[in-house]
Parts: sequence; structure tokens; C-alpha cells
Amino acid sequence: MKLQLVNDADTLRIFEFERANKKFFSDQGIYRDQVYYQYNRYIEYQAKALEDQKRDKFYSYLILDDEGNVAGRLTLDDVSRRDRHSATLVLVIGDGYDRNAVRDECVDKIVEIAKSVHGLTRLEAYAEVDNVSWQIALLKGGFRFAGKYTSCRHKAGSSEFTDVVLFEYNF
Repeated sequence: MKLQLVNDADTLRIFEFERANKKFFSDQGIYRDQVYYQYNRYIEYQAKALEDQKRDKFYSYLILDDEGNVAGRLTLDDVSRRDRHSATLVLVIGDGYDRNAVRDECVDKIVEIAKSVHGLTRLEAYAEVDNVSWQIALLKGGFRFAGKYTSCRHKAGSSEFTDVVLFEYNF
């Protein structure tokens, strides 16, 4: 697996990945508004994301398999340069990939990128309480348990409340 910082040339690839995994993501509880799947609107969304990336607010990486296919996306979200240089780690893996293997490999790689490329000193990651494999990947990658939020609105666009666990990695 390889991580590649998203750029303008990746917009169509990402859109195709998102459309190909639409049902899979929905089944996983990842909600996307229908407008997200309209290419003209997606271009606007991606342009804003790239602008945020240039302004050091957000970094998005493609997860590429050994053949160069998009296997997922990894995001350093809500970058903060206040007291601590921190970000929130978000990982989405497409259907058909060994999620555990991809998670383990990507966590190790993004920790190094966050530190050496982006100068971050702290990462956070959230996991739903029943997403044990993500929790294990975070722990194996050096994250530590930092707390639990009860009835936290976690699923975008959903009115469902769920408990989430917070993990952190301090460099």
C-alpha cells in the first residue's frame, strides 16, 4: 500500500472510487448526501477540500494498492496549529480489500507522514465502540485510549447517536 497526497488530477479517480463504493459505505454507516454523487457538485467539493489542504486545515491521502488502484482514503482533518499541532485521523477503505491489513499498514505510514511532512505533534482518532478492528489497528499503531463519549452524534447526516472511543497519539 502507498499513500499519495491528493491533488487536482485525482478528482475523477476519487469520484469513481466513491461511486463504486456508495452502497458499501452506506452499509458501513458512512452517510453521503445524494448531491455528493453528482460529478459537477463533487468537483466543487473537491476544489474546496484542495483549498483547505493548501491552507493547512486538512490533508487527504489516497490509499493505493500495489497496482495503483484506489483502495481507500485517509484524511488528517481539523488540523490545528494552536497550542498543539494536531489533527484528527479519518480512514475509509473500499470494498474488496483486507480492511485489517490496510488499516495496520496505513496507520503506521500516516503517523510518520503527520510527524515528518506536516509537523504535527498529536493525532486523534475516533472509533465506534463496536468497531473493534479499528481500535486494534490504532493501538497497534501506537495510539492510546484517551476517553469515551456516550451518545455522541458520530455518523454524518444521521440522527442516530452512538458511543465512540477516542484515541490519541502524541509524538
